[in-house]
Amino acid sequence: MAGRLTALAIVAALFAATPAQADVLRNGPYRYVSAEREASGFSTLKANCPRKTHVLSGGAFTAAAFNDAHLIHSYPFDSKDRKRAPDDGWKVLMNGRFDIGTPTSVYAICRREMPTYEVGDHVATADEQTHGTVSCPKGLSVTGGGTNGDLDVPEVSSLPVDGSPDEWEFWVDNRDSDSLNHTLNTFAICVDRELFVLQAEGTVAAGALETESRQCAPGDYVVGGGYYTSANYDESKILASAPFAFDSDANDGWQARIANRTSTTMSVTSYAICHSTAG
Repeated sequence: MAGRLTALAIVAALFAATPAQADVLRNGPYRYVSAEREASGFSTLKANCPRKTHVLSGGAFTAAAFNDAHLIHSYPFDSKDRKRAPDDGWKVLMNGRFDIGTPTSVYAICRREMPTYEVGDHVATADEQTHGTVSCPKGLSVTGGGTNGDLDVPEVSSLPVDGSPDEWEFWVDNRDSDSLNHTLNTFAICVDRELFVLQAEGTVAAGALETESRQCAPGDYVVGGGYYTSANYDESKILASAPFAFDSDANDGWQARIANRTSTTMSVTSYAICHSTAG
């Protein structure tokens, strides 16, 4: 979005889609919530955790065509209850076409256990790509994380830090047409449990749209995940970062759906954070 946002775009960005029925699947100690929404223009969409549960991670998936809709931000939210923690579900900010509503599934992975939520503020420097991390307290493992910011500062990668089970990292592009710095909220969600981070590396051909996925081991639970691309916002669009197969007999996992808008091959990595049932 190179130019200044129109008034219509700003209003649409603040509008949350009309609530629809959400499906909740119980798998072991986890609740997997999937809510069917529509992205029309700049849309904030959400999936709520069931009562007495707390969000561990979440994401969104759209089967949209190349330019119909894509992800801007993905993050846990607080419904302003007494706990005052972003534990009530998951929100995504999507950029969709204004002339159609693009079907989008929003996911929240929830559990009764209350996690620790680490919330930070990061400054996205004008006209640059900004990288940052959010760390869990010592001894805790990260289940998820994300960013919440302006439309001018889209997320381009969001993932658990390689080789470190207790940190979340992100990259955002500051595309403000007036070359201003922006401050965004950043999150890491942490639990007192050993988790395993698995990854799958792949490529997306020039001008193509591909899904890269990583499954957990048989019988294990996916509790979170993320993605990394080697590109900036102009070069790639994120159409999905979301769990999959939690509602079937196949192995749970995490998937990333990436559109490559360049004339060269792009690398992409999908991460699955898994709770092992072995031992």
